[in-house]
Amino acid sequence: VGHCRLSINDLSELGSQPMTSPSGRYLMVFNGEIYNSPELRRECEAFGSVFRSQMDGEVILHLWELEGSDCLKKLNGIFAISIVDTIAKSVTIARDPVGVKPLFYSYIDNRFGFASEIAALNALGINNGGLDPTGLAQFLTFLWIPAPNTPFKNIKALRPGEMAVYTNSGFVSKRFSPVFTATSSTISGTPSDLVAEVSAKIRQAANRQLLSDVPIGIMASGGVDSGLIWAHTSKYLSLAYSISWDLIQKDSEGISDDLASARLVASKFQTKLREISGDDWDESRLPPSADLFADPAYELVRKMAIAAREDGLKVLFSGQGGDEVFGGYRRHAVARFIGSKPHFSSLFFKGLYNLFKMKPGMNISKEYISRLVLALSEGDREKGYLQLCSYSTQKDRANALGLTTAEVSDDVVYKEHLEVFAVQPPNISFLRKAMSVDLNVYLPGLGLSYVDRASMEAGIEVRVPLVDLELLKYSLALPDSVLIRRGTTKWIAKQAALAVLPPETVERPKRSFGAPASQVGSNTNNDNSRGYRQSRYFSHACQVLEKYTEKFA
Repeated sequence: VGHCRLSINDLSELGSQPMTSPSGRYLMVFNGEIYNSPELRRECEAFGSVFRSQMDGEVILHLWELEGSDCLKKLNGIFAISIVDTIAKSVTIARDPVGVKPLFYSYIDNRFGFASEIAALNALGINNGGLDPTGLAQFLTFLWIPAPNTPFKNIKALRPGEMAVYTNSGFVSKRFSPVFTATSSTISGTPSDLVAEVSAKIRQAANRQLLSDVPIGIMASGGVDSGLIWAHTSKYLSLAYSISWDLIQKDSEGISDDLASARLVASKFQTKLREISGDDWDESRLPPSADLFADPAYELVRKMAIAAREDGLKVLFSGQGGDEVFGGYRRHAVARFIGSKPHFSSLFFKGLYNLFKMKPGMNISKEYISRLVLALSEGDREKGYLQLCSYSTQKDRANALGLTTAEVSDDVVYKEHLEVFAVQPPNISFLRKAMSVDLNVYLPGLGLSYVDRASMEAGIEVRVPLVDLELLKYSLALPDSVLIRRGTTKWIAKQAALAVLPPETVERPKRSFGAPASQVGSNTNNDNSRGYRQSRYFSHACQVLEKYTEKFA
């Protein structure tokens, strides 16, 4: 078992890994941070445990001796863990419930291997089985691949909240943390009461994640999510980092306006802001981790992480997860409508879509309306919602991969999303069901993944307070009326932000973090039926896949 440590808590050699338990029975390697380790440490000490270091992860070993794998349910943090039991001759691996930290494995011909990166498993010489058509089709659909699939047939991603045990008898996986779903009973209180509670929970989560023996900075998008974290931790932050688009004066997506908002927040909290140009982002670069991403945000995060490392930092905060937790995507605003539309209306919307098909150069707002009409034309409301998250049609994928449409159908690529839809409680709203899919599949598959891979390339750990486990579980009981209110997405978070951020930051239209569509791909890989922006992103995905295939086929 090997480990490459990024030392953040207890910088001494005492925190080095692999680490053995006091009895010598267990051997651990651990990647991440355990934010409630101070409380858990005191609990272990009450049972007589003696710690050798101040490294937060050591508490896992002591808990494991006391409780075994049940201790995983107590951890509030981001982690990928491996525990070797030298007596039982077993290896247990586990991934945090939200999926902030990655963990990949291969079990083929009774040979087991695991790593934080796909590239490490390939380097071990494991039989990866070659490229997986299903994983590649999902990549062309979403710009990423949902767990457990990866680009390779014999390499799998451990799902968030999942653990697996390998012994000479075989390999078994199970969940130690259930899929996140909204509760059927909601928190009571007036909207203003709930805003105050959410503000307190966000502040507590952000301060809990300040656990560090090294300086901390923040990735500043100029939006509400990173702004809330910034507001509650500003006196502890060394630097802030934001992307500038120097060669773009104005773009239809408003991405070039982000920097002005970040500057406002930096001025308010007197934080030094380092501005990093996004103009020269490398569209053709493949992650050395061997992941497949076609979202430019990966490269932009990498640029910020490199800058932070140059400045001597090891930790950055990110606002990732705010949209999934508080209902911030435009598709959330229409989820209730998708869920309540009469079944017979599908034919009407199909006809409307044919009249409203996208044309090159159509502005982003009209393009989204057209995709919404396409989603409403689906007879199945779950698949209709997923149309809003898709960048290609069955025909597009089949043409790109040289397969039949049946091999890359919506049923095939939507499998993991539909499985989460299927376990939702029947008495919660369709909005909540859709948000659960985003929280359990979309967030760990894309947002958390590209942030982790891009930052770790530069030796930077990114922390995401808005998906702190305590805050997240609390949010699942919030009523719909404070998530989407009078057509405003993420209403409760915005109300909390108005108390601590400049109003210009809170009231500006929502922007996606990434490159302007004009800077991404081309417009030649499909029939443009999904619109200008999505067609360009699909084109970029095809270009990335071509390069990836040349390297790994």
